[in-house]
Amino acid sequence: MTNNINPNELRDRAYKCAKAHGWHDTELSDEHFLWLVITELAEATNAHRCNKRAKTEDYNSRMNYYDTQNLEPDVYNYAFKNQYSFFIKDSFEDELADACIRLFDLAGVVNADLNDIDYVNSSTVDYSELTFTESMFKIVQVINNYYEPIDIGFILNEIFTFCNDRNIDILWYVERKMKYNELRPYKHDKLY
Repeated sequence: MTNNINPNELRDRAYKCAKAHGWHDTELSDEHFLWLVITELAEATNAHRCNKRAKTEDYNSRMNYYDTQNLEPDVYNYAFKNQYSFFIKDSFEDELADACIRLFDLAGVVNADLNDIDYVNSSTVDYSELTFTESMFKIVQVINNYYEPIDIGFILNEIFTFCNDRNIDILWYVERKMKYNELRPYKHDKLY
């Protein structure tokens, strides 16, 4: 999974989307962004406790149909948003993708170079013996033990390592959630 990624491209894409949608209209602290990552991990934990799993086979089946229909871009994007909302949104995989996207966005804010990270061999935790909740706690500990400057790649790697251990292709979910976010309205139609 992690061998074929270009983390700086994901960084740039996440930051560009967040900026275009108004999430950088005011300057915020690194701690603000890290807290949002932690809340996404908490949402992932809650989704896992409620057994909210992505229905990727159903999603892929539907999207494979739309891929063959030669639809206009607006129609295709409408179908994509509906299928994503119905089969993936709010699942624990979706929330883990949100945590990664928030880290990529923070990397864009601070212009962190993520290409020098060894995403395969730099984990600090063996997640195989931990429950889902314990694993999220360990990742939060990594976040809370950061030093200046923040090692965003190291935090991302912890999430990737957990996902690899659980056979979750997190980058597949990150890609789709980024597309979903790009299609959303300014500040997702929220007042804050």
